[in-house]
Amino acid sequence: MCGTWHKGALRQNERRSWAFVRRPCLVGVLTVALAGGCQRPLLYCACLIGSCARMASNRRPSVFKPDISAVGADRASVLCCRRSPLSAVGRCGCYQGRVLLAAAARLIAGIFQIMPLAALTLRARTVWEGLAGVPVAFAPVVRVAVSPRSRLCPPGWAGLVVIAGAAIATAPDEDARQTMQRALGTVPAASVADVTVLDRELVIADMLGPASLAYLDPVDFRPAPGQAASAGLDASSPALRRFLAEVDTSDLAESGIAEITSPAFVIRAEDQIIAAAGYRDWPGQVAHLSVLTAAHARARGLGGAVASAAVMHALGQNKLPQWRARPEASRRIACRLGFHELGVQLSIRLAGTSGGKESVRV
Repeated sequence: MCGTWHKGALRQNERRSWAFVRRPCLVGVLTVALAGGCQRPLLYCACLIGSCARMASNRRPSVFKPDISAVGADRASVLCCRRSPLSAVGRCGCYQGRVLLAAAARLIAGIFQIMPLAALTLRARTVWEGLAGVPVAFAPVVRVAVSPRSRLCPPGWAGLVVIAGAAIATAPDEDARQTMQRALGTVPAASVADVTVLDRELVIADMLGPASLAYLDPVDFRPAPGQAASAGLDASSPALRRFLAEVDTSDLAESGIAEITSPAFVIRAEDQIIAAAGYRDWPGQVAHLSVLTAAHARARGLGGAVASAAVMHALGQNKLPQWRARPEASRRIACRLGFHELGVQLSIRLAGTSGGKESVRV
């Protein structure tokens, strides 16, 4: 942490002491956090704010008067006196000190919340960049790449993925790329997956999505309470196949559970499967979750229970759980389990192009 040391008199009748004036910034605290874990930045911020709180209670504010409204801003200054700043925290009962300490707590909590999300975002973007089939990189403005073998979308379609305000896009040929680039090149990435924007800018023959993309950090996992799912069944189990044959075909296609590569975690009623979940292995150690509950057994928490078992299995294999969903009920289950929605994915077929309508296979 950089700063400028100078020598000055704090009071006329006191001996001279060293003071440290610095400009705290989020990047600096994050650097300490990454270098030394969570305890070091916490202690460091406590020392800084404790020192500032002690000086805020000085009987001569004209010597040093911190701007408490600027805590965390690039013009804030912290003066470290010769006494222990940690002891000053306990002694300071002034209003300014309490405000500073509260601001420090909010700053530290925000930092430690941002760090895991940043790691999730980076990993999710890396996965989708690899699926594009050609070199691409997430950017705040769309740059469409030609990739006939893109796995962002079905063959012959164009694919769009937006994660944390940045996007990538692929088109099946050069003509489609130019059409999309002209239409979407000036649209902010955060809005490029908006159906209203796409309908206004492009002539679309068909569309899949948009579907939300959510990811889970292991520390945020909240197992579902209530009924536990049974041990995993083989995906080719006759009981599971019978369950899949009895559900609505549109629900089956939406869930993608027929394509799982993991064991299936199920809940039974009267010896019949009424809910099942599993995941399909994707590149980059990603576990793509699939959940399906029989129509007559919904709104009872069964989807969350089987999904929780599948997520626990994926985490045990050191995989990154991914939850892609369109229905609001499915998104609520992911949220309850601790998933963070980071973006959206959709596929479009431009008018005048060919391409079969099928789910994205990875």
